[in-house]
Amino acid sequence: MRLSLSVLAVAAVCVLHGIPRATGEDIGTAERVARVTRAAYLMQGWYDPNKGLWLTAGWWNCANILQVLADLQEACPNCHLTDKVWSTTWDKAQTGNGFKDFKNSYYDDNAWWALAWLKAYDLTNNPRYLNSASLLFDDFVTTGTNATCGGVWWNRPREHNTAIANALFISVAAQLANRKDNKKYYVEWAKKNLEWFQNAPLLRPNGLVQDGVSISKGCAVGGGFYTYNQGVILGALIELNRAAPNDTYLPYAQKIADAAISIMVDKNGILHEQGDNTTTNPSLGYDGPSFKGVFIRNLGRLAKEVKSEKYRVSSTTTRRVSGNQVTKAIAPSASTGPVHETISRVLRSTNLEWTLSSPL
Repeated sequence: MRLSLSVLAVAAVCVLHGIPRATGEDIGTAERVARVTRAAYLMQGWYDPNKGLWLTAGWWNCANILQVLADLQEACPNCHLTDKVWSTTWDKAQTGNGFKDFKNSYYDDNAWWALAWLKAYDLTNNPRYLNSASLLFDDFVTTGTNATCGGVWWNRPREHNTAIANALFISVAAQLANRKDNKKYYVEWAKKNLEWFQNAPLLRPNGLVQDGVSISKGCAVGGGFYTYNQGVILGALIELNRAAPNDTYLPYAQKIADAAISIMVDKNGILHEQGDNTTTNPSLGYDGPSFKGVFIRNLGRLAKEVKSEKYRVSSTTTRRVSGNQVTKAIAPSASTGPVHETISRVLRSTNLEWTLSSPL
């Protein structure tokens, strides 16, 4: 389903009117329109309406792309850009890929889809999307909790216990608490898992969230420091604070955000995963392209929630990312250098998220 360039241009203008602008920056309007239009158009050029997915993007990456499009729709509520995408993906993706109710063997994948359908519900008020998110969470609770080291499992074979699965669990629970009648049930699950998250402790002395705990090493915390691990817990804490206000949640989120900005952003304002070099980080595979977009999305939410400009993406970084990632298909892990064209499909969504989160 290719959206016409003219329609996306209108969307870009709507975005401009929906995001606050700094005074004296009207000169950036035309540039912002061009960036948002280009990023959205290139990304949607790979949408396959027969499958309800984006060509070559992974299963969970497609769920994340839906969230990016929802951010665009929220910025332009009268544009109705995603109406057909929501219904087409809901109808086609689960049947065509053999994942009934959007469930596969990975709990984090399922949680990404739950978050996508929660966004769809917010935009459309269609109860089937809220029901999809509820079913995915119920499955997570029934089959994925009580991991060996505490918290929740990463996959059905119960092989790993990761930060991302646990942060996503908290986020989905908190969002359901804010949208379902039985708020107490979801809040209790979110609080229980956050308590484990804090006590593991997945938040390390440097202020960053580490990747998970090792069952084979006595539940020791280990792994890399990835941007999406920082981002998802920010969003989870914001949502939980809305469901059950607590004066520790937002400061905890700010501590993580401050550490990420201090440690993971270089002197040129470029965001890096642990172990990046100037070309690529093969260990991230096809998942890496989505990492930074997830972080930027939730960092932007934190900026709005605590009313602090220090958590907004700089326009300089956005211009560099926009220019490199869209026209050169640059590497997902380092934000510089070449990458296989397959990965660039997902990079489009990260670029759009970055552009939406930046000032003019």
